[in-house]
Amino acid sequence: METYKIVRKYRDTNHPDNNKVIQCGLTLEEAQEHCKDPATHEKGVWFDCFYEEDPRDNPGPSATKALNLMYGNCGYGRAGQLLRPF
Repeated sequence: METYKIVRKYRDTNHPDNNKVIQCGLTLEEAQEHCKDPATHEKGVWFDCFYEEDPRDNPGPSATKALNLMYGNCGYGRAGQLLRPF
């Protein structure tokens, strides 16, 4: 079973918490629910997204397995709209 991790991204890529792992070991549904929560982003500043975990390199995100479905809030807006960051 695939598991997913929540990663916090900042617009300022030099922010000390950019790419910080917030949670790991989640199901896809749990990761999507987390990222749909309005408290998981600050427009123009930061957002949480999720990646499929790779047991070989946990906890670092694997760019090839990125599943940031919303590109800014990790989920879908109304009617499956892909939302944009910042």
